[in-house]
Amino acid sequence: IYPQTKDGWITFTLWILLGVFGGHRYYCRAYVTAILQTLTLGGFGFWWMFDLFMLERLVRRRGIKF
Repeated sequence: IYPQTKDGWITFTLWILLGVFGGHRYYCRAYVTAILQTLTLGGFGFWWMFDLFMLERLVRRRGIKF
């Protein structure tokens, strides 16, 4: 669906550095959930931690490879 111009390791790095603000979701072009995550500060931290386990699925669904 999306051209392969993004890197899964950058997504993971963004999750670490800007995950509470949804930085990794903006990078993966998941804008609606990224905005929600920004407004709730990562779902008060819970959503941010949940994304640790769901990050690979988000990346693969968007056609990004590690």
